[in-house]
Amino acid sequence: VYRDCIFFWDYEAGVLERRMTGVSEIVHKVPKGFERNSLFLEHMKYFLKRIESPEIAPLCSLSDGVSVLCVAEAAKVSNERGCGISINQVKI
Repeated sequence: VYRDCIFFWDYEAGVLERRMTGVSEIVHKVPKGFERNSLFLEHMKYFLKRIESPEIAPLCSLSDGVSVLCVAEAAKVSNERGCGISINQVKI
């Protein structure tokens, strides 16, 4: 659980960094050679396979999808306001 911290995404470097008072750590770094478009193509292929075979498990649950949407909305609102906000402040 991440509390009282701020996450920074550096799009150019492909690095997600978590910052807390006096502490900074790289949480995720995009692997070398990563092609962003490949991600979308692979997800689309998987989606089409699931249409043909509904018994194939989804890549994430509905609950996970809602959580990701909350994080994305919090990032958007934080950017618009120019300050950090809690994910709990976001209404979906």
